[in-house]
Amino acid sequence: MSVSSLYSIKPRFQSVLAPLADTLARREVNPDALTLAAVGCAAIGGAALAGSPGQPTLLWLVPIAATARLTLNALDGMVATRRGVARAWGKVLNELCDRVSDLAFFGPLLVLPHVNATWAAAALASMLFVAFVGVLGDAAGAARQYGGIMGKADRMAWLGLAAAASALLATDLPLQALPILVIAGGVLTVVQRLERIHAAL
Repeated sequence: MSVSSLYSIKPRFQSVLAPLADTLARREVNPDALTLAAVGCAAIGGAALAGSPGQPTLLWLVPIAATARLTLNALDGMVATRRGVARAWGKVLNELCDRVSDLAFFGPLLVLPHVNATWAAAALASMLFVAFVGVLGDAAGAARQYGGIMGKADRMAWLGLAAAASALLATDLPLQALPILVIAGGVLTVVQRLERIHAAL
C-alpha cells in the first residue's frame, strides 16, 4: 500500500536546514538540548490550543509551534551526526520526547468545547500506537519505520491547518474533525508500516 507522506520530503527539508545545522555543530550545541527544545515548542503549542476558547487568536501560535518542533526534531539528529556524538541514548531520548510532544500538542483536544473527548482520546491512542509499530520495526531488525500517511510530520501539518482554519473561519469545526482524521490516518499508517516491516523481514 503506497500513500504519500510528508516524510518523503525529509531529505529536501534537511538540505534547507543544512547551513543552520553546520553552524550549530560548529558552536558545539548539544543535540539533546535541541530535542528538549522541541518539547518546549509542543508545550507552547498545546497551551495555545488549550487557551484558544477564550482567546481564538492563540490558535495562530499552533502552526508556528508545530513548524518549530519539526525543525528542531530534524536538527537534533543532523547536529549529532555532524558533531560525531550520535549514540543509542539519543535515540531513546528522541523517541520519549517525541511522544511527550505529541501528547502536549494534541492532549488539549480532550478539554476543548465541542470537541468529542472520546474521539480525542482515541486519536491520542492511535498516535501512540503508530509510534509503537514504528519502533517494533527497529526491535525486529527491520529498521525504525517513520513513514505512513499519518506520521509525525503529517500529524503536525494537519494540526496546524486545523488550528489556522479554525482561527480564520471563526469556527471550531476543523478542530472537531481533526481527531477523526488522525484516527483514520493512523489506522492506515499502521497497515503501511506493518507491510514494510513484513517485507523487510
